Amino acid sequence: MRIAFFTPLSPVQSGISEYSEDLLPYLSEHAGIDVFIDDYEPEAALKERFRVYPHGEFEKRHSDDAYDIVLYHMGNNPYHFYMYPYLLKYPGITVMHDFVLHHFFTALTLAKGDSEGYVEEFRYNNGETGERVARLRLKGVWTEMENFVFPLNKRVIDSSLGVIVHSGYVREEVEVTNPRVPVRRINMGIPALPQSSATKQEMKRRMGIPYDALVVGSFGFVFPIKKVDVSLRAFKDVTERFPKAVFLIVGEISSSSGVVELIDALGLKDRVIVTGFVTNDGFKEYINATDLAINLRYPTAGETSASLLRIMGAGVPVITSNYKQFAEFPDECCIKIDMGEGEVVRLREAIEALASSASLRKSMGDRARGYVERECTLQGAALAYSEFMYDVLKRKAVRGVMGAIKRELSEIGAQGEKDAGFLMAAKEELGLYE
Repeated sequence: MRIAFFTPLSPVQSGISEYSEDLLPYLSEHAGIDVFIDDYEPEAALKERFRVYPHGEFEKRHSDDAYDIVLYHMGNNPYHFYMYPYLLKYPGITVMHDFVLHHFFTALTLAKGDSEGYVEEFRYNNGETGERVARLRLKGVWTEMENFVFPLNKRVIDSSLGVIVHSGYVREEVEVTNPRVPVRRINMGIPALPQSSATKQEMKRRMGIPYDALVVGSFGFVFPIKKVDVSLRAFKDVTERFPKAVFLIVGEISSSSGVVELIDALGLKDRVIVTGFVTNDGFKEYINATDLAINLRYPTAGETSASLLRIMGAGVPVITSNYKQFAEFPDECCIKIDMGEGEVVRLREAIEALASSASLRKSMGDRARGYVERECTLQGAALAYSEFMYDVLKRKAVRGVMGAIKRELSEIGAQGEKDAGFLMAAKEELGLYE
């Protein structure tokens, strides 16, 4: 099998870039792969390991059916603009890293002055109601929540031969959007994290953190839906009982999050460490220095948090939201808290429960690591990708054969129940099942 693989790659700083770079070596064991990227120069090491081409070469290379299937890694940001025209023209399998694509289409249309393009996308997804909502936005009647209520993903799903998702929640949502498009849940694979030879205390010392401090970590780019404000308010209360506690924010902070201002307002400047962007190696080191991590979310774009899986894979206990795809993690692997009134109190209680018991942190961390090692391997993900691609190709072939039979029947004037009965019998005799 030959695959055309559309994805961003480094130096683009994207979780999807990292995921694709991790997945490619394993998927290459099942198929020949050519990678197509936007108009930039990928890192030299990637060009040495994989066949990487600018997307402008795709149609020339595909003109004589060079590829059996096209795989599109679709995300909710402008890094994926370049692949969208190909996704519409050359249907393939779409990996929906985000169920919500509203931000993608806003940047593709409104941000470029194309108001009618935005209205048309809304109309395609939500009919007349969608058109009215879109025109209200053009008049300034809008909140951030509408970006999540109206995901604007129907055209992408409708244009796909199949869809890969990373959670049961998103699988169900895709099935509702278009029941005729096959969808497969494949757990996100992450690299195995080697156990650090340094103790947690040693890692803390290296980073200038007191060896006996309780380190509470928040990992990944900080923007409002990650609810770091809730985490900080709970942490503020925790410091009364654990005066040496430190809150670690590993990643860049969006100005829209209000987190920097909140740190000052809560009097936590001496308690919070903000690293800014860190490399993968730095990310792992900070995980190894963390006693427990918090990963909340509301609302959600349907994304699976790679940082959360990496934290769990490192054996660090995690507190997350009891919400949509995050609620799917086994109860024994993490603490899940309900949202709404009292959330700060529930989070504080969860932090204190873990902070008070080294044995609880270890047992939960061990179970989390075991879950990731069993269910979230790159080898397993690559095999599942390969199996689904073959299933989709078989389905495509079946539809082609049945389409040819229908055309033949039409030419000889067959119709009605006889026509339908003949098609059913033909499927059974040929072993063709959609």
